[in-house]
Amino acid sequence: MSDVEAGRRRSRRQTILAASAIGACSVTAGSIFCFPLFAPNLTRDLGLSLTQTNAIWAGAVLGEYITAGPWGALADARGPRPLCISAALLFGAGYALMAGADAEALRARMNATEGAAILQSALAIDDTKAAQAAGLMMGYFLLVGAGVAASFFASLRAATHYFPSHPSLALSIPSTLFSLSSLFLTQLADLPAFKDASTGDLSAPSFLGFLGALLAVVNVFGAFAFGGYHGVVSQQKEEEARQAIERASASQESSHQTGHALPGSETVPAGIAPPTSLPVPEQPSEATPLLRGDVESDRNAPAMPATLPLVSSSPSFRAYLRSPAFWSLTLLLFAAAGGAEMVMSSVGSMVVSLLAVHATDASQIGREELKVRTRLVGVLATTNTISRLLAGLASDALDPTRPFASSSEVTRAQSPIRRALHRLSQIRMSRVTILMAGQSILLLSFVYAASALDSIAGLSALCSAVGAGYGMLFTLIPSVILIAWGQQHFGRNWGSMTYAAAAGSLGFSILFAQVSDSVAQRTQNQANAALHGFGAEAMKLGAARAFTAGLAKPSFGDACLMAHGVLVQALFSSQDGSAGRTAGLLGTHTPALDSVAGLTQDSLPADKLCLVGRACFGPSFAATSAVSLVALIGILPLWYRWRSRL
Repeated sequence: MSDVEAGRRRSRRQTILAASAIGACSVTAGSIFCFPLFAPNLTRDLGLSLTQTNAIWAGAVLGEYITAGPWGALADARGPRPLCISAALLFGAGYALMAGADAEALRARMNATEGAAILQSALAIDDTKAAQAAGLMMGYFLLVGAGVAASFFASLRAATHYFPSHPSLALSIPSTLFSLSSLFLTQLADLPAFKDASTGDLSAPSFLGFLGALLAVVNVFGAFAFGGYHGVVSQQKEEEARQAIERASASQESSHQTGHALPGSETVPAGIAPPTSLPVPEQPSEATPLLRGDVESDRNAPAMPATLPLVSSSPSFRAYLRSPAFWSLTLLLFAAAGGAEMVMSSVGSMVVSLLAVHATDASQIGREELKVRTRLVGVLATTNTISRLLAGLASDALDPTRPFASSSEVTRAQSPIRRALHRLSQIRMSRVTILMAGQSILLLSFVYAASALDSIAGLSALCSAVGAGYGMLFTLIPSVILIAWGQQHFGRNWGSMTYAAAAGSLGFSILFAQVSDSVAQRTQNQANAALHGFGAEAMKLGAARAFTAGLAKPSFGDACLMAHGVLVQALFSSQDGSAGRTAGLLGTHTPALDSVAGLTQDSLPADKLCLVGRACFGPSFAATSAVSLVALIGILPLWYRWRSRL
């Protein structure tokens, strides 16, 4: 076997290994979007309010967006391997610390497993300790968010350099796999190994520990697979040089035989250096920026319209920030990403709120919650991915600047199907029009959530619409920026605009939590005030349900959720003595329950989750709808000016 053939085989093996690592890193990098799966568990286990829980999500968002720039610069300078090593450390440490903190909280609660002791623990919740736990968890999840950015940038960097002849495909495949991360990982969460045997709900410490181990191993594999990058680039250069020499030699030999040069070639005049000294086209290296701004790389980029309205002709960053188009798109991204990621981060809490109102079997609440949360996270991931693919294909196929096919190409002899396809090919639609369609989908879904969402089926429909709209906008806004401002500063332009997405995500998620906590506190106060009217029997009813729901040793969260749910239902649904009748039907009067009733005459222990259905989240979606409507109106000038240009 020749050295050249051996080199080719090594290069092929290295490319296959790298492709496997790119896929593995991409499909696991978006693990933070599994947050709705374990967020309710953290809320209960640590005694957090929803505001504190969503602050944990804010840590991941900050970690991802703030570190994106430095990771990109490191990838440009040193290649993907350092990013994979960093991601392995960040994922492993972040998830291990989160799992340890949650397990420690559960161990502390397990020391109180009898009736009065459980509710005494509830009354003794230290808000200071809860705030400290939330702060620590936020810091741990920030590490995970930084790992997300590192792993994803490593995948993009490796893809563009191992597959330089297919740059668009090299970027689109990791992005698509990244959007499927939550779907893939939530399916793993449904395995029996990650379920609490007593409740059927997710065992958060087990799942978080598994995520840390899995992502650390995947990124170590990526670092190993990308380690031969220098060798691959060198082999590519040698192969290109050899092929250039062979082509030049063949052209020269043919010209000597025929007296004419072959098409596309030239003879080498006397006195000119031999073919071995012909320059070899520059190959990408680790010093090559991920997004190049030179003339060669811009040849394949969409041409920037010379007279595109609302866009400054100056390439400076200051001119970019002063462009009216920038602010219209920034507001759109703020509203779309903020509202959609509010749903992504809080869908677990919405499941709890709706199930608390509609569930008929308290013993099955934990199992049902896990199933519903897993399904909804999968719905969000699936619709997000499909809409990204369809939006990208549709925007290119319907591009208003694409030439129309000649009508003469379709004759009467052709089949009706061919004529119908020809008519469809004549349809044109601006990317801004598709952007407005995506924002309209989000707006309608937010209005529905604010005014009519009262069931799990409706929540599934909401997640489908939000995933679709979110995917459309996150595909088309970068495309519009690329076409309107050109490729030379695309990384800078798009990167700066993503801070609007971060601000929207944080702002709307905190709004959701504040509203939910406010409603939960108001309900709690009303229930406490009603205790004097219901007497001890009402509290016995709530406690009895906790201890007669088929749970031998109910956890703190189980007991509080059931007790609070029963009392709220009695308070708002039947204040005519039905609580006493139901308590009689339960037939549960034990010393433990009597002590519970005596303990809680003046205050009601309960989870800090809001358990009264749409009232918990309706105002948040009303505010989100208003901002989304303003953003949709703000994009109208762009649509009017650009609808026939891009």
